[in-house]
Formats: sequence, C-alpha cells, structure tokens
Amino acid sequence: MAQIKIYGFRENLIPIRERLSDVAHECVTEALQFPAEKRALFFPMVKEDIFARQAGTDAYTIIEIAMIAGREAKKKFIRLLFDRINERKAIEKIRIVCGV
Repeated sequence: MAQIKIYGFRENLIPIRERLSDVAHECVTEALQFPAEKRALFFPMVKEDIFARQAGTDAYTIIEIAMIAGREAKKKFIRLLFDRINERKAIEKIRIVCGV
C-alpha cells in the first residue's frame, strides 16, 4: 500500500485540491491498483508555517509518497503522476518525494 500527502500554501492549494486529488487518484488506481475509496491527504498551510521558501514561488506544492512497492511500480506511478499533472496543468511548481 501507499499513502500520498500533498502540502502547499492554503491560498494556492485549496483552489486546485479537487482537480489534483482526481489526478493523483487516477494514477494510483492505474499504476498501483489502489481501491477506489483511497484518496490523497491534503495539508494546506499558512505562510507562517514555512520558513524557507522553495523555488521562489508561493504556488510550490510538495507531493509526498510513502509506499512499499517494487521499483518498477514506483517508477510507473511517478512518471504517470508527472505526465498527468503536466497534461492538465494541475500544478505550477511541484516536488515529488517518494520513500518507503
């Protein structure tokens, strides 16, 4: 199984939350055969919560993936996620962190 957490500034994350949730869900169900009811967790933050600005923009979003899966499954999922996010222009700036 895996868990997906998505962090970003509240004013930027809330407006894209539903679209981003749909994109992430499509990717995990396709690449990892997740159950339909399993969705990403969102963590909207206020600017005071983050001391170091990343990538020089407030539209920066971090997707954290904790998963136990084979290397090929991880690669497939991350590639699919990047491609779908770019296709739908769901996020302006993104960082994906994948761990076990």
